[in-house]
Amino acid sequence: MRGAGLGWASGVGRSGAIVGPTLGGVLLAQQLPLREDFLIFAIPAAVAAAAMLVFALASARTRVPVAVASALE
Repeated sequence: MRGAGLGWASGVGRSGAIVGPTLGGVLLAQQLPLREDFLIFAIPAAVAAAAMLVFALASARTRVPVAVASALE
């Protein structure tokens, strides 16, 4: 499971390394203001932060504390 997750993370990172400079070139060719370019690049980071927050909240609800788990046995 860990190996598959690491493989996916590596693949997404490599995809970002390809798409990022390409998108940057396209945005520079559009001659948009620099502020809009940075806002466009901030969107994936905001989506990733929201996804990590949702995952953290979901896993915190399903986790059973150690003291409660030992009392249940």
